[in-house]
Amino acid sequence: MKLSILDQSPIGVGKTPHEAIQATLDLAEAADKWGYTRYWLAEHHSSGTLADASPEILLAAMSSRTKNIRIGSGGVMLSHYSSLKVAEVFRMLEALAPGRVDMGLGRAPGSDQVASFALQPGPNSYPIEQRLSIAKVLAAEIYSYILNGDVLLSYRLAFLSFNIVNW
Repeated sequence: MKLSILDQSPIGVGKTPHEAIQATLDLAEAADKWGYTRYWLAEHHSSGTLADASPEILLAAMSSRTKNIRIGSGGVMLSHYSSLKVAEVFRMLEALAPGRVDMGLGRAPGSDQVASFALQPGPNSYPIEQRLSIAKVLAAEIYSYILNGDVLLSYRLAFLSFNIVNW
């Protein structure tokens, strides 16, 4: 029997996103040792309970900690990204883990309407000034649940203080 895992990198009660990501990497390493066939990551945006909004970055880290298991994303929301960029990212992942990378594609609209628009820069999305404002709002929401001390608060304020530059 072939066994596989689809991981959403959940953030447990009282845990941090860092701990959720470490748990995902630890489980992938264990699944590789246990002989599992595949380990896929799910992409979720604007979530305070799921840590993985960018599976391709986590897959790069996972590739260095596993040797045999197939790794992949289930799935990349292709409607949010340039097809060329997605292809190049997964070509790079294939170079890191030859013969072990899967690319699942999805077509979901995103999590909520604001995140969906923010993920789709193009002629039908908000103008750049509104997209940057939306990014600030999303960043505030994303970082508000991990604020536990002055260092993170300072980081959050610095992150949210970028300005719109007119070229």
